[in-house]
Amino acid sequence: MKVKVDAIAAYTLFGFIMAFFTIIVIRFPMGNIWITSEGLPGDWLRFYFYVIALFFSARLALAKSRYRFFFAVLGLACLYAAGEEISWGQRLLDIATPGFPSHQNLRQATNLRHFFTGPHGAVPQRAIEVLQAGAFIVYGVIFPLELRIGSRPAVWINRLGIPAPPLYLWPFFTASALLKLGIFTFTEPGLADIFLSPALAILTCHFWLRRQGRDKRSAVRPRHLGAAILLICVIGMGLAAATSLVSGKIVRLKAELHTWSREKPR
Repeated sequence: MKVKVDAIAAYTLFGFIMAFFTIIVIRFPMGNIWITSEGLPGDWLRFYFYVIALFFSARLALAKSRYRFFFAVLGLACLYAAGEEISWGQRLLDIATPGFPSHQNLRQATNLRHFFTGPHGAVPQRAIEVLQAGAFIVYGVIFPLELRIGSRPAVWINRLGIPAPPLYLWPFFTASALLKLGIFTFTEPGLADIFLSPALAILTCHFWLRRQGRDKRSAVRPRHLGAAILLICVIGMGLAAATSLVSGKIVRLKAELHTWSREKPR
């Protein structure tokens, strides 16, 4: 029954995200730009999902488990992704890009990925996106399927300390891979992370609750994962909406104070 509840919760979240952005893209094209642009709700949603994944990854990396190295690496990746989403605080604090990164970074922001790969459509970035799409399909779809049927390579990889994600996360990884490949005509990379970030948050939460469920002294049980998935969704969306509203007000307030200081009689 546990798997069924988990799957229903995950598919519900996936269906909601897919339906929401499909409506936005088809009926309100400018709304898609508004949601996926930097500093707006979609940007903060990705940030908070990565932070949630970072939290559980850190807990798992500190626990005694054969997967601890994997989750340590995943935690660092989530830290990097979360920092990149908010330009390492640059936009939030309204800080100008320093001289050297400004000259080298084609996006004029403190983002390492843009510093190395350039703008959307550049050859290095395109190559990285194709590699990422392939990795999402292999890890998020093929690996758990192969492990379920007992494939020797998959079992061997799992024994090396690489956990397979829950199979019910395959729609998230598949959608993220397809969007990374740019099969549509809108801003796919931002939407790809909209699906990847909750998948990582659910993945890490899944393994943390499963580990806690093995401890007879713990009140946490794996069957709680279905509720945890929905809670992750509510927390992520709530914080994203609140932060985008507050940060927007902070930027506008700074602009107003700057204008007032210039216009104030001396």
